[in-house]
Amino acid sequence: NGRIGAVGFCYGGGVCNFLATRVPELLASVPFYGGPAAAEDVPKIKAKLLLHYAGNDPRINAGIPEFEGALKAAGVSYEKFVYEGAEHSFNNDTAGARYNKAAADLAWSRTIAFLKANLPASHWTWHGGAPPQAGFVWYVLAMTTRVDPGRDTTLVENTPIAYLDFASPVSGLGGKMGLAA
Repeated sequence: NGRIGAVGFCYGGGVCNFLATRVPELLASVPFYGGPAAAEDVPKIKAKLLLHYAGNDPRINAGIPEFEGALKAAGVSYEKFVYEGAEHSFNNDTAGARYNKAAADLAWSRTIAFLKANLPASHWTWHGGAPPQAGFVWYVLAMTTRVDPGRDTTLVENTPIAYLDFASPVSGLGGKMGLAA
């Protein structure tokens, strides 16, 4: 139906930002504590962004001022939330002390509201229990995503509309990202 959205955690959050610069059809992107897109590519972003950051994440947060400045200069529609007291991977319930249930619940409720507002659909359902956590990418109503080399994880019951091959410009790692609406 043409309504494409992306949500990613950690490395996947950076991929969401990168994807927003490369896929003009992307309507909504929600990176959780992801690295910023290159400032020179920010004017290419057409998607609305919902940015979630941990308050205690010096490596990722060092890039926020330049990224936010580029977003403002390019007129990109975005909302940014910094969860004070939270650590990188605060949404990952397997991350031990870094998991912050209050921040995770608030960020997730904001994510669902954002996606519902920006990816309107007559039928909007999450299937398959708790959402996936840090360290991999998943996409709204996509069926599978690359988690570890050679291993796919079924996330939801719906079949994705398409897959997009990707490669990290930093690490050289790649895989497939499911895109669907």
